[in-house]
Amino acid sequence: MKAVCGAAFMLFAVAPLPVWAEQLTVALDGARVLQLEKPVSVIVVGNPIIADVTVDSPTRLRLTGLAPGKTNLLVFDRSGEPVADFNLEVVGARAVVTVGQGPRTGETTRIEGKEATETAQNDTRHGG
Repeated sequence: MKAVCGAAFMLFAVAPLPVWAEQLTVALDGARVLQLEKPVSVIVVGNPIIADVTVDSPTRLRLTGLAPGKTNLLVFDRSGEPVADFNLEVVGARAVVTVGQGPRTGETTRIEGKEATETAQNDTRHGG
């Protein structure tokens, strides 16, 4: 009995994922829609700090880039069979603006992300 259980575990543990892993790129704070051929049931994101996945329909996923970096995305159907295997890279840099609070105070405020980009654009429009 022990040998049979071990063999069954080994078969499951080495069951190959699709070798057709596709490379995907998503912009930081951007989105990308994936249309799949088969309905999906389980989605695994290797590092959910880098990317998020929303299920729009059984065959349509929406990826959102949360932080620059690389991760993977595994997609399985209802029976646990692999549907897709993606290598995912989120590209882009977060804008950072440091704003001085006074010439001698030494205090600064750090603004990151979309707010920094908007602040920098407003500053250049107003002659800053």
